[in-house]
Amino acid sequence: VEAIAITKIEVIAIMIPIGKKKNDAVANGKALETYVKENSDGNGTIGEPASRTKETPMPVNHDDILSLFDTSSNTLPSTPVLSPGSGSSSQPEDALVSNKFHSGFEAFKTPGKRKTLLNHTHGGGLHIEYWFTREKLINSAIATNIGLELTNKRNTLLSTIILSGADQIVDPPSKIDFIPPQGRRETSMHVNFNGGWGKKIPISVETEKGRFSGSIEAPVGELLIPPMEPVTADHFDDIRKSTLSGMHGSTRNLPASLKGDLSSDMLHATLKKRILERANLGTIPDTEMWPLRLMGCLLSDTSTRVLVTVNTDSVSVNSDDVILSNTFIDDLLRDS
Repeated sequence: VEAIAITKIEVIAIMIPIGKKKNDAVANGKALETYVKENSDGNGTIGEPASRTKETPMPVNHDDILSLFDTSSNTLPSTPVLSPGSGSSSQPEDALVSNKFHSGFEAFKTPGKRKTLLNHTHGGGLHIEYWFTREKLINSAIATNIGLELTNKRNTLLSTIILSGADQIVDPPSKIDFIPPQGRRETSMHVNFNGGWGKKIPISVETEKGRFSGSIEAPVGELLIPPMEPVTADHFDDIRKSTLSGMHGSTRNLPASLKGDLSSDMLHATLKKRILERANLGTIPDTEMWPLRLMGCLLSDTSTRVLVTVNTDSVSVNSDDVILSNTFIDDLLRDS
């Protein structure tokens, strides 16, 4: 399977708040203008070097993904990557990440849910959110790519932002020179959770305003990847019944709040969306709507399989890891 090279972009959003005193806006504007002149490379580029930037892949309809490639040849057609704001596509050469996928499953995964790394009320006006991009890293088989969005909630320039942390951060983000008032920057870092779900990794955030502490945490679903080989519905059922039954399985009834008065079609779509938002799994194709089958394995140990079976009234998780199956099913049904 060919790997599509992806790189990372940095986004600067500048907004001068309406209603602030005119002299404050003028002062901020002059400060920003002076900083740009002093630190620009002459082409208007400021911040991280080009080697640390990446572009985000265009979204792909998961339901239509199998029509994009010929499984008999195991090749993926070239999909253009759109540069935000550029209006044109490009295919970067020196990429940090790859969307090489496991044959038979969705080629592009929906990013995980966003969570807060640092709240601006405790970060000197800096607010940071993180999410799991679910992109396969070229330079590490077991590290995870974490997307970061930094927002300056202050009405003045915020400069010299540095994120660092424990040994698990194998590739921290580069220093961010500045974020304008009410502006945003996006970057990423590579983290090796060593298969340890639920453990918080401390992150140190340093700015001109001081040093602050935050953390990131990986739920079970974000440390999974789709299987390395295609799996049929019959094969899925055989694995579940013959090798991952009994104590290797856990079943819960669907909460009434999830079922509601939804039709069968809507319930199927709602549950599939919910699970894929919470876990990096592959869906098993089948001619029948129910049960919905999804499967994955641990990123750090691909021999540890995880099977999810969803019926109209229940959810089951089966895994080689007994503790994982119980923890994961609770994550899938938890309201938050």
